[in-house]
Amino acid sequence: MVSSGMLLPRSGNVLIVTTDSGTTALYTEAAARLGLHAVHAANRAESLQRFEQIAPVVVILDLALIEAPQLQLPRRLTDGRQIAVIGVAPVGKLRMVVEAMLSGAADVLNKHATAHEVEQAIQAAVTGVTGVSITREEDLFRLSPKMQALEPVVARLAAVSSPVLIRGESGVGKEVIARVLHRRSDRSERSFLKLALTALPAEDVLSELEGAVAAASDGTLFVDEIGEASAALQARLLSILAGKGPKPRVIAATSADMNRLVTRGVFRKELYKRLALVTIDIPPLRERREEINALTHRFLERFACEFQRPMPLVTRSMADLLRGYAWPGNVRELESIVRRWVVLGDESSVRAQIEARQRAVRRRHAAPAGTALGLLEIGRGAAREAERVALQEALLRTRGNRAAAARELKISYRTLLQKLAGAKLAPPSRVKRLG
Repeated sequence: MVSSGMLLPRSGNVLIVTTDSGTTALYTEAAARLGLHAVHAANRAESLQRFEQIAPVVVILDLALIEAPQLQLPRRLTDGRQIAVIGVAPVGKLRMVVEAMLSGAADVLNKHATAHEVEQAIQAAVTGVTGVSITREEDLFRLSPKMQALEPVVARLAAVSSPVLIRGESGVGKEVIARVLHRRSDRSERSFLKLALTALPAEDVLSELEGAVAAASDGTLFVDEIGEASAALQARLLSILAGKGPKPRVIAATSADMNRLVTRGVFRKELYKRLALVTIDIPPLRERREEINALTHRFLERFACEFQRPMPLVTRSMADLLRGYAWPGNVRELESIVRRWVVLGDESSVRAQIEARQRAVRRRHAAPAGTALGLLEIGRGAAREAERVALQEALLRTRGNRAAAARELKISYRTLLQKLAGAKLAPPSRVKRLG
């Protein structure tokens, strides 16, 4: 564990220097699985420019781009800095490998390294530079019995290519599970592409789908928030699933009540049947409290590195507060709060934020005298209150522009209107900031 007073380099970024689009995708996905952000450069000049812009902790460098035998770029990048360079060399070029290692490269991979080998190399490089051990997200999810119970299900589904529907509240980690299914499947060396329906303009969704299907024809297509799919998109997805020939494995995710959408005629019954033939239900974080401590430390390490800030110590009282909170926004909310904690370096502001949300939930959902709320009702109440606050704040930031608020919240305009009506919020011009 890194000491609380230690300043770390920005470990969120990886610089990839290569002209090969195929290996770029492989390295980018390997970095993403470790929670790192990859930036690409195609030549020496661009790599030096990108290096100064993003201050990466790891550089993956195609050694064929450097004039041998003077492999000076790795030495220049690492000179006096906490940076790890991973070289990539053509098979059989032993001299190039030796020269790269002598020039300061932490490791050298061959051109045909597997995704697992690339991931291991990046993981070792980050740990060597920062002293921070990177753990895959799915490893942390094994800390609770409910997620442990999903492991054999995920293992079985990874071995087949049928569509999968992942269900769960917003922020529980549905994309993490989708990536685990892909990584453990026989498609792991192929592309994993995400189609986020709530983040795309309606007029662009179909063309984005066609591009994603073509690019991931032998890989995995992850369709996030499938309940937001338009009628045209549903029809196209159904034809893809029913068609013959090469096609991606479709993994869809939703936080909506799909049965209700089908009953209302909003979602096609035939498409739902194909997607829901196999389902995975991800429990909310309030039902997996055993994970909160490990997730908190993981996010503290990550953001301390990213923002070059000391890593806060978690006091016993703070740990109790985090474990006792209902986390209506699930893992995503925890991540957001820890980010704020690291940036501000002030436990009291985070504590005040959580306690204010708890008080608001108790006020709005107080039980009548002589009755008691169960854990499920408390969790649902906290989720509604957190959603209401998020809606109000988004409207304030966008000065009442509901289309902009929908984009910021990563939901469709239609969903925003439904949630505003359900929350019984005042018109944008009359929304006041919560105190």
